[in-house]
Amino acid sequence: MLTFVFRRSAAAGLLALALVASSHSTANADWTITGSCVGGWGMGNCVVNRRDFPRDPHVRPVRGFDSRLVSEEAADREQRESIARDRKWLSFCKPEIVTDRYGVGRYRYARPGCEYGRSE
Repeated sequence: MLTFVFRRSAAAGLLALALVASSHSTANADWTITGSCVGGWGMGNCVVNRRDFPRDPHVRPVRGFDSRLVSEEAADREQRESIARDRKWLSFCKPEIVTDRYGVGRYRYARPGCEYGRSE
């Protein structure tokens, strides 16, 4: 009986050692396998864990899109459009900072709805 328990414990220990030795991985690994055993004298427990590192569930791949393909010309065009929108909003709303009776600066606009982004 003692020989049987020793063999099972030794086999479990060797299995755990093999799993731990083979589970070392580089820093950029996508998954790991680890194992451990505890107990002895007829009572033992071995666990093997396979772990996938978490990936962001909210990121969706877009087919046919590569961020490297966005040209500098397109980025410049976006920036020019953004500046044009800001200038249009400034000319329409004419924001100014007014100090209230508590000394806090508040924006005041020439037209209603400008605080929500209205520009025409």
